[in-house]
Amino acid sequence: MTEWMNPIRMIAQMSGPQGGGDAPAPVPLPHPDIAPPVELPGGLPLWVVITACVIVACLVSLVLWLLFRPRPQTPMATQMPVKTALTSLRNLRSQSDDLAPPEIGHRVSEILRVYFMARYAVPALYQTTPELFPKWQDAESDAKRVLRERFGPLAGIYDEIAFAPTPSTQAQAQSLIETAIRKLEEERE
Repeated sequence: MTEWMNPIRMIAQMSGPQGGGDAPAPVPLPHPDIAPPVELPGGLPLWVVITACVIVACLVSLVLWLLFRPRPQTPMATQMPVKTALTSLRNLRSQSDDLAPPEIGHRVSEILRVYFMARYAVPALYQTTPELFPKWQDAESDAKRVLRERFGPLAGIYDEIAFAPTPSTQAQAQSLIETAIRKLEEERE
């Protein structure tokens, strides 16, 4: 190797006297004034790496599941049964001058039946209370007992208005509509 390419010799020449006299001898490595290098441990244990991978995989799976899970169906907003029935009865009251009294009685009955069907889930829309709850059944099923408890307090009102005698005059028809509206407003409160 040529002299200009040996870096140690170049450093020794530059640090020595200019005249090229006695240059100090180079100190072998490692230098005694420098602390020896610190050796680091040989990496993480295998169980730490595996645990970290499992945790990361679980978190990624959770994020993907939250992003792509099927959304629950949101029920469509429906009107309140009382509000719908009252609106229908008020519309019928405004049309009552053009309708025959028996037709008004039929429509009031129909509006109330639909109301009780929507509000209380009465299974038979066109049955009277004795038809829904026959008295001869001593051993009632739980479903019928629950239905009787839910529907029982209003059954009398339902039968009174829905199955009332057919009105024969406009005054009776108007009275039937007003009675139905009053009963529904009482129930709403």
